[in-house]
Amino acid sequence: MDIITKWKSILFSPSAFFSKTAKEGYKEPMLFIIVLYFAYTILSIPIFAILFRQMAAELPFAGGMFAAILFISIIFGPILTLLFLLIWTAYLHLFAWLFGGNGYVHTLQAVAYSSAPTFPLSLIAQYLGIIPIAGPFLSLPINLAAMVYSIVLMIIGIRTLHRISTGRAVAAVLIPYALLFLIIMVIVVLVLFTVLSYLPNAPVAQFD
Repeated sequence: MDIITKWKSILFSPSAFFSKTAKEGYKEPMLFIIVLYFAYTILSIPIFAILFRQMAAELPFAGGMFAAILFISIIFGPILTLLFLLIWTAYLHLFAWLFGGNGYVHTLQAVAYSSAPTFPLSLIAQYLGIIPIAGPFLSLPINLAAMVYSIVLMIIGIRTLHRISTGRAVAAVLIPYALLFLIIMVIVVLVLFTVLSYLPNAPVAQFD
């Protein structure tokens, strides 16, 4: 199955797709992620070129920055993408295992293939985001839709590949996301309290 056919199957027939991919190894889902990464990076070049061209008026080295970022993205981006994929999969697999799943490779497949919606939707959101004033309002719902659809696909993948119930699959996916969100919020609150504790007290106005 070629990448484009696989991408279509994930989006429109996820249950059937994941049933067919159970026998795959590590290579196929990792290759899928790399192909999506390069497609996203290449199609994002025009928008970054526009942004750096706008910056060139104030930053004479903007052109060099653009070339450096592009070089780093092409050389180191795939390595970092795969590293993040493996770490994120390990984190999610802990919960999949707790709810009856087995096989790290099955969680890897679910995580990798569930990223399919982010390629077109996030790319569209990125281009809409440069529209003055309206950009953020247009791109936000598209990014949210991509995230929700990816989570739904991940739940279907975890359920199908690990052969667990839908309820267990939902818990195995949503609990780690909720836990991560809670940890981030605690860190943000602690950082804010730390920063505020070092700020001088505001002077109190006195009235005669």
